[in-house]
Parts: sequence; structure tokens; C-alpha cells
Amino acid sequence: MTCPWATISPAQNPTADSLMIEMGRIEGDGARIDVMNKIIYEVPTLTQEQRITYTKAILDLSKKRGDHVLESVTTAELGYLLFFSGNSLQGTELAYTALDMAQHHDHAQALGIIYIDLAACIEDSSKGLGYLRAGLAASERASDPYTGASALLNLSYFFMNRGVRDSALYYAQRGYERTLEVKSNRWFPTAGLWMLAQIHDDMYGDRVIAREYLKKALAVPGAMEHPIAYMRLYMTMSKFQLTDGRVDSALHYANLIRDRKDLLNPFEVVEMYGLYKQIYDTTNADSALKYYRLAETAQAALEVTRNRQQVALLQMKKEMELDHQLAARSRNIQFGIIALIVITLGIFLLIFSRTSVVGAKAIKNLSLIALLLFFEFINLLLHPFLDRITNHSPILMLLCMAAIAGLLIPLHHRMEKLITNMLVSKNNRVRLEAARRTIEELEARPTDTNAG
Repeated sequence: MTCPWATISPAQNPTADSLMIEMGRIEGDGARIDVMNKIIYEVPTLTQEQRITYTKAILDLSKKRGDHVLESVTTAELGYLLFFSGNSLQGTELAYTALDMAQHHDHAQALGIIYIDLAACIEDSSKGLGYLRAGLAASERASDPYTGASALLNLSYFFMNRGVRDSALYYAQRGYERTLEVKSNRWFPTAGLWMLAQIHDDMYGDRVIAREYLKKALAVPGAMEHPIAYMRLYMTMSKFQLTDGRVDSALHYANLIRDRKDLLNPFEVVEMYGLYKQIYDTTNADSALKYYRLAETAQAALEVTRNRQQVALLQMKKEMELDHQLAARSRNIQFGIIALIVITLGIFLLIFSRTSVVGAKAIKNLSLIALLLFFEFINLLLHPFLDRITNHSPILMLLCMAAIAGLLIPLHHRMEKLITNMLVSKNNRVRLEAARRTIEELEARPTDTNAG
């Protein structure tokens, strides 16, 4: 197999490259999803563009391996990353595509991730809340603390943005407790602690408790190695200092964020320049104007990136459509072969039942096999249609299949009767032929005139 990481431009990231090699060798859907999470979210030196590049490489690997579970999850993660790179339309489309793929394999861990990604991409708040709860339920079904913690923290963020402070606090506390169960990710508890600090400061007005949570978050091992945690914590510290009137301290934390600007996504860059503008608004109008212009430039760069990604996504979409067309064509050819086999077997049964080549018992056994093949062929043919109209209900599917089998029972009796009649006719013909030969033999014997 061609190494998928060979398609990545040289000198990318040694840690991510080694994880790509590990992913190519590892077995098990859950294990591959865990490695995918490490590549996309736990390699601290990756830029946003590199995260997208590696996600596309993982998607290529999953297609080459025929790994539909990993393909669906990676498609959703690519949509999530593109959404936060400014391409909301294509990101949402990919997330919905991933959900459609996942509903066919029903892998709980994959579904949990996809529901969370989709909730982040769509604008409909009621649907977003429903997807987050579905993601939480799927993660609990999979016993996956990583996805479960993500779902809980996203639920907390959802309610925080809508001013429902008790629900926001409840889910943040649950989310933080769940992050402590994720042993593979050292910085993950930072997300829960930052959320608790935000809620206590913005919604409860308790800066003292908020600062305690921030201190605890800053002390989490490995937290400040990760750009997301680094940016969020220092952004909050800067705002705290600014509201307390400590402009120099606020500027210090803003400068720390700027030092790692290349690792941020475009939205975070715009937010960083907005922070600078807010800091200089009260002290230096020229600097405020400068950062306002920088924010505008970052926004323009975001538009350029969005257009470039749309072209790449259009190509990817066309490739996915071609893959689906090839798969559909292959299925149609296989259905045609099965239909030809069933029809040919039926014709042979009718022919053999009129000859003496095959015995009666063999013909009856063959007729039963033909009927079973016909039933399974109908099952394969109608399964996608029945799956849709029954809304994936196993009980309704079973009842439909039982009804079809009930309709085929009279057909089997008719076929058995027809074959029996043919066999009787064949036996009668055989007996008539034997009698005719006997008469001919008797007539052919010379008459003895001296007898009696």
C-alpha cells in the first residue's frame, strides 16, 4: 500500500508523521480513532493548515483500507476544522456527509464524534442541542470518556452562550470530571477548568473563584504546550487584567498569545487582534487603529483561505461522488449476477424435471435452494428501501421480511406441485416407453407354428 503520508509536503511534523505510520499498522476501529485524535488535536506544534493537511491524509488512508468507520469520523473532523477556518458551508456539508456514512455502520464512538462536530457547524440552536445530546448518548454507549467529555463541555458552552448559567455550570462540572478519566491527554482537564472560570466570572460575577480555576488550569501538566489551551487561558488572563485596570499586564498576556500566532486558526487570530484593539482603546488611539487594520487584514486573509479551501473541497466532493458511483455500479453488477443465477437455476430445474438426468429428490432439494436464493435476493434488493421507511427499526424490518417470506410460501408450494406433476408425467412417460419397448420386443419374436 502506498504510504498516505507520502502525499504530505516534506518537512511537516515528525511527531504527526510517526503517528501516521502507527495508524497504518494498527488494528481496531477505536484504536485508529484514538490515533486520529492524537494527530489532529494533541500534536502541539501543528498549524491549522497542517491539521487540515494531516486530516486529509488520514481520510485518504481510510479510503485505501476500506475503513468506513475511520472515513466517516475523519470526514466529520475535516468539516469541523474547515468550519473554524472560515468555510462554514463546506464544513457543514462534510459533517452531514459523515453522519450519513455513520448511520450505515452505527459505530457508537464514531457517531459520538460526528454528532459533536455537526452540532458545532450548524446554526440551528435547537438542532445543535439535539446533536450534542445524541453525541453524549453515543459516547456513553461506547464508554468513551474522551468524546463524552467533549460533549459535556460543548453542552456547557452552548448554555453559557444562551445565559442559562445553572445548566452551563452543571455540564462544565461534569465535563471536567470526565476529562480526568482521559489518561492519554494531559492537557484536556484545562478545557473544563477554563470553562468553569468563564462561567463563574461572566455568569456568577465571582472573579475570586474564576481566578482559582484559572490558576489550576495553568498548573495542568502539558497545558501550555497546546496552542488552544495556551490561547484561551492567556486571552482570559489578559481580559481579567484589563477589567482590573492593569493595562500593562493585559498587554503582556496578549503578547504571549501573539508569539504563537502561527498555530492559531483564523478566527482566533481575529479575536487576538480584537483584544489588542480593546487594550489600546483607552490608552493609545494610534495603536488601536493599527490593530483594527490588522484585524481587517486577518479577516481578508480568512476570506482568501476560505476561497482556496472551497476549490480543494469541490475537487474532494467530486472524487467522493465518483467513488459512490463506482460503488453503486459494482453493487448493480453484483445484483445482476445474482438475478441471472436465480433465473438460470429456475430454468435448469424446469428442464431437469422433464428429463431423467436428475432424480426426484435432488430436484426437490434444488428447488428449495432456488427459493432461498430468491428470498435472499429480494432481501438484498429491498433492504435499503425498507431501512428508510422503517427508520432503521429492527422489529419493523423483521416483520417486513417475515411478510415477504409468507408470500413466498405459496409460491414454493406451487413450484413443488408443478415439479411433482412434471415428475409424475416423466415417470409415466418412462413407464409407457418401457411398455412400448416390451410390446415391440414381443411382436418381434417369431411365432412357433408347431406349438400345441
